Order: sequence, then C-alpha cells, then structure tokens
Amino acid sequence: MRYSFLIAGALMATVSLGSCAAGKKNKTNTSVITNAEALKQKWMVKEIRGGDNAMLLKKAAYITFNKEDSRGAANFGCNGMGFDYSIPAVGKIKFGNVISTMMFCEGITQMESAFSHGVKDEMSYEIKGHFLYLKDNKGVFLTAVRPDWD
Repeated sequence: MRYSFLIAGALMATVSLGSCAAGKKNKTNTSVITNAEALKQKWMVKEIRGGDNAMLLKKAAYITFNKEDSRGAANFGCNGMGFDYSIPAVGKIKFGNVISTMMFCEGITQMESAFSHGVKDEMSYEIKGHFLYLKDNKGVFLTAVRPDWD
C-alpha cells in the first residue's frame, strides 16, 4: 500500500514537471503562423528592401490590415497610403488598388514608391513570434513588428 502512494506521488511529480516544461516551451515558440486573422492589425515597419531602415524607425512607419474589411493602410512618415488586399490561399496575400497622397518628402518618397510598386503581385506572408514578413520571389520584401511586443 505504501509503495502505491510513492508510485502515485512520483507519477504526479513527473506529470507536473512535464507540464511546466511544456509551458516554458510555448512561451518561446517561434513557429510560423499563416492565420489571416493574426495578420489583421497594425504593424510597425522595421525594414523594407532598398529602404532607409533608421528612417523607418524615426518616422514610426506602419502598415495596417483592417479587421472589418479587406482594406489596409501604410505610412512611412510622409504620405498616407491605402490599398485593397485579399488572402487567396493560406500564407498568401494579394494587394491591389494602391493609392497615395502625392507630397514629396526627402528620403521617404523612395520607400513609399518601393512599397507601392513592390506589393502589386501576390506575395507570401509569415508571422513568427511578434514579426511579420512579407515575401516576394526575391525573398523578404518587408519586415514589421507588432507594436505591443515587449
């Protein structure tokens, strides 16, 4: 009888420790997420191919995918930009009807132009941890981070 209590206690301790280890594993999980709902929020742009990444940070550049409709917005620190988007397949995104105001801003206009021309074709997207990666056939085109990351 005494041994059955010891065995039961050891089994419970093993299960408890395994649960703790599993909980820690999930906190550092960097698996790829392609859920369209996870995409629909505001993202702070950190890098864009051919862009001045320090300027993006200074100007608080962002891209937003609306939850209510298939519209989005972007701002790199000068012009307001809008676009339509669709999710044709898991992990894929297609942009259309990119529009922008037309002010010239030194150093920013080139990034806005790169964005408006770069998102015309179907792209793939990945969300890893707090980061969003928009990719074209050349690789990562734009990297953004959720604004609530620690």
